[in-house]
Amino acid sequence: FFFNPQLWCDFDKSIPLKNLTFNSSAVFTDICSYPEYFVFTGVLAMVTCAVFLRLNSVLKLAVLLIMIAIYALLTETIYAGLFLRYDNLNHSGEDFLGTKEASLLLMAMFLLAVFYHGQQLEYTARLDFLWRVQAKEEINEMKELREHNENMLRNILPSHVARHFLEKDRDNEELYSQSYDAVGVMFASIPGFADFYSQTEMNNQGVECLRLLNEIIADFDELLGEDRFQDIEKIKTIGSTY
Repeated sequence: FFFNPQLWCDFDKSIPLKNLTFNSSAVFTDICSYPEYFVFTGVLAMVTCAVFLRLNSVLKLAVLLIMIAIYALLTETIYAGLFLRYDNLNHSGEDFLGTKEASLLLMAMFLLAVFYHGQQLEYTARLDFLWRVQAKEEINEMKELREHNENMLRNILPSHVARHFLEKDRDNEELYSQSYDAVGVMFASIPGFADFYSQTEMNNQGVECLRLLNEIIADFDELLGEDRFQDIEKIKTIGSTY
C-alpha cells in the first residue's frame, strides 16, 4: 500500500513568484514543496523489481521502461506544475538542470544499474551451470575409466585376485599368494584352427571364423559359471588356446 501525498496538492494554484520574499517561502513547507518524494516513490517501486534475482534481465528492463514511461508521463502532465513551482522557488534565474529532468535522469541511471545487475546475475548463473555440467561429465568419465580398468584387470586376473588388488585399504608392497594342496593348469587348444582360419569373401574376410571361435570360448565361459566348476578360474585366452 503506497500513499502518494502529491495527490493532495493543488497544482493549479498560482503563486506570484516576483513578489516572493524570504519569509513568503514558509507557505511551501508542506509536502507539496518536495517533488523529489514523487520520484523517490518511483525508485522504491523499481527496487521491488530488482529483488527478483531469477527474473530475466530483459523482462526486468521492459517492466522498468514501462514504469519510467508512466512516471515521465505523469511528470509532464499531472505533476508538471509541482516541479515547475519548486524550480521557480528554489532556482529562480539560475542556469541549472531542472528537477524534473534530474529526477528522470536518476530513474534512468537506476534502470541501467538494475539491468547491469541482472546481466551479471545471469552470467554468474550460466557460468555456474556450465561448471556443474562440466564437473558432472568429468565425474562420469572418471567412473567409466575406472570401470574399464577394473574390467581389464578382471580379464587378466581371477576375480578374487582382482578384488584383492582393487581394495582401497591395501599396502601397495603387499604380495598376494594362496596355498593349495593340488593345482593344475590346463591349456585347451583347437587343433587346426590356424589352417581353418582364412580371409576370403566366402567367410566375410575371416569374420565368420572369428565368430565361430567366439561361440566356442563363450560356451566354455558359460560352463565355468556353473556351481560345479566354481573352483576353476579362467586365466585368459590367446588366439585359439583357452
